[in-house]
Amino acid sequence: MKVIILIILEVLEQPLKLLTDPSSRTWWPAILGAVLISATYEIINVHGKKLTTVYREFMLRLFLHPSSLVDLKLIIVRAIVKVVCIASIPFSAKLIAVKVVGLAYTVYGQPPFILTDPSLVIPYSFCFLLISDFSRYLLHRFMHSTSILWRFHQLHHSAEVLTPFSLYRTHPVEQMLQWIRSLLVIGITAGGFAWLSMGKASIWTLYGVPGVMIIFTVLGANLRHSHAWIQYPDWLEYVLISPAQHQQHHSVESEEQRSNYGSVLSIWDLIARSLKRSKEGKPKAFGLLEEHRNHEPRSVISALLDPFKNESNTQNKNVK
Repeated sequence: MKVIILIILEVLEQPLKLLTDPSSRTWWPAILGAVLISATYEIINVHGKKLTTVYREFMLRLFLHPSSLVDLKLIIVRAIVKVVCIASIPFSAKLIAVKVVGLAYTVYGQPPFILTDPSLVIPYSFCFLLISDFSRYLLHRFMHSTSILWRFHQLHHSAEVLTPFSLYRTHPVEQMLQWIRSLLVIGITAGGFAWLSMGKASIWTLYGVPGVMIIFTVLGANLRHSHAWIQYPDWLEYVLISPAQHQQHHSVESEEQRSNYGSVLSIWDLIARSLKRSKEGKPKAFGLLEEHRNHEPRSVISALLDPFKNESNTQNKNVK
């Protein structure tokens, strides 16, 4: 009985952590910043409309839209899945990092050079960004190009409006894959740099360093899931994915969904020739056409269960 109570309390606590944890994309200062930037953008682009119209059409229309309400309900589902996974899978990023350090000493012995604390953070943060972002890109492409994975990734693309909480509009199957990816990236990277520092920078310290990603979040990462059409200079969009570029990826047009798979960096799309710059056009709408989706986007039950059905008449429009 105590175990059940603890699980229930943990499930109730998880949604609050999304707002209070600085490492979360929806940390409350990041959400506040996204709303303020988006609202400022809308006000600047009023073009003769009254501010009350902007407020009604932009703020309330997005956060109270039926699609957004599904996003919020899925956060509870996400919390349940996370608690169950933590209870049932006996390893973590820290444990993986410890194993990596042991393996490195067994295979290579002493590291060829030693990184001290002052010189450790910058190369570790840079490597973590590259490895993490590339792994996100690969998994994202597989989600689109593999029919069985596209069934579940459809839930994310079925969002009819975009808010920062749309980030968590994911099916539990995709959530598990992303969780495993994250464990491996953090564990392997932290373990490798713990070995290079000869223990001067502990695994536990390195595990927290990815918090530098907070900078990307506060500076507008949440605007990727918004209706604020914010573009970067054309040359910069060859390096970093702008909010507008990610919104192109969420277009209702399947051809546009086959572009801009990157999370932070756009160099992966540039190399794979899937890069689309914002100057090429704004999406007409977000979501999936009815004939292209396998679930009802405004129903949580349908979104969770229908992707498991073998619907032969539903083609993967994301694969050429």
